Amino acid sequence: MAGAIYDVATSEIGEMLWKKTASMGPELDEELRDMWETTYKENSTRKEPHSGFRPQLSCLSETNWPTPIIE
Repeated sequence: MAGAIYDVATSEIGEMLWKKTASMGPELDEELRDMWETTYKENSTRKEPHSGFRPQLSCLSETNWPTPIIE
């Protein structure tokens, strides 16, 4: 467990990402989904980011890895 300070920092980085995405286009922030601590597996690779973000349409498939992650 990273703790409260790390959780706050992760949350603030995510908020900055959302604001930057929104400034690039009014509909883009609506397409961004926070995948939280979702575990991703492919073959023998397993990733557990503290937070990850994906476009909304790729959230429909469990095999799509996040676009940016916070590790």
